[in-house]
Amino acid sequence: MEGANEWMSLPANEKQLYDLFRSGKRHPAMEMADAAMKIKRSPNQVFLLLVGLRGSGKSSTVNYLFETNIARTSDSKSETRSTTEYMLQMKSNEWRIPDLTLSLIDTPGFGDTGGFAQDARNIMSIRYFLNSHPNLIQNNYPNLVMIIQSINDNRMEGESSSFAKMLKGLSQIDTIDHYNPNVVIVLTHATSIARNPKIWEERVKKKKEEVRAIVRLYLGIKPEIVVQENLPEENDLERDGDWYLLPNRDKQPKILYQACKRILDRAGDKLGHEAVAVGFIHGINKTVLKGFSILSSEVTSKDADKMHTILIQSIVQLSSSSEVGTMLENYKKKKNMTDLENDILILQVKFRDLHISNSSDLQTMTMNQLMSKFHPLKITSQMQKILGDVFGMHYKQ
Repeated sequence: MEGANEWMSLPANEKQLYDLFRSGKRHPAMEMADAAMKIKRSPNQVFLLLVGLRGSGKSSTVNYLFETNIARTSDSKSETRSTTEYMLQMKSNEWRIPDLTLSLIDTPGFGDTGGFAQDARNIMSIRYFLNSHPNLIQNNYPNLVMIIQSINDNRMEGESSSFAKMLKGLSQIDTIDHYNPNVVIVLTHATSIARNPKIWEERVKKKKEEVRAIVRLYLGIKPEIVVQENLPEENDLERDGDWYLLPNRDKQPKILYQACKRILDRAGDKLGHEAVAVGFIHGINKTVLKGFSILSSEVTSKDADKMHTILIQSIVQLSSSSEVGTMLENYKKKKNMTDLENDILILQVKFRDLHISNSSDLQTMTMNQLMSKFHPLKITSQMQKILGDVFGMHYKQ
């Protein structure tokens, strides 16, 4: 490729890229920027959004992953209520890019000491950040959304849980890309559930299934899920070279990097892949600068009140008068298969939210029509089988 051995900065917008192509220039930086814009990502900066409940280990996880000290680590009080960017300024020797920037967007922990009213402002500060950052073109998504959650939190299930409410809030602020999913769930405090490898793997498998179902329900995607011990030295994890070994001998943080890589590669996000790969290299110089920031106090009362209403919506259990809910419950009992539980729960909740309570409501509806009503939640092949068996629904060719 002509000019590939030259160093080139990433073009900041479509016009700059177009002018470079017209001038006859060809460079990997141009290809990366072009690919990024096609999937609604920033062409000259990579954004990793960090969200999580207070005490989940959000700050220590990202500091450990990228060998930095950029994020807040105090859990005693929700003191800093802002969505703040920390820019890792690096360079790509492989692709000759001198100004490769990975922005870690640190957010206030959900479950604020100020209650749901403050949580609402905190979540809306993320939307304000994304909508006003100078290098985020409108309607662009973060390259990665890293949701940190403690694996030993037994209150994740149910719509009234803080985890579910956090996901519900995220679903309202245009951070999740449903066409090129950008979410990785990191379950922290890995060694707190067991140290025996067999018991540990059984509990991890169960927790992943629970989390996957909740995320599918509220975000409408199937996420990557990784288990990490965010304090490996304090928990005496065995080392293997640069890695720490989890009870099942998985190497961390390598497995978290690999999960991020899979997300970026599936999306065709070459720029995101390169920035995360370089950022992950330990022992290299990474200049960290504090960048753009939005205080939660900048959120208008109108926007905060709207989000607050979403977060505190009362949770209505499935009505005993719901015929479709009862039919699905009877199907689950008849099949006696635990792997159906999450899919049936999702169907029950979605039918409730869509005010579909009688089987007659489904008799004139095709699977195609139901799929559009469920959007962005995808109807999996297992869910299709359940709908076919219980209600006789099928795709219309």
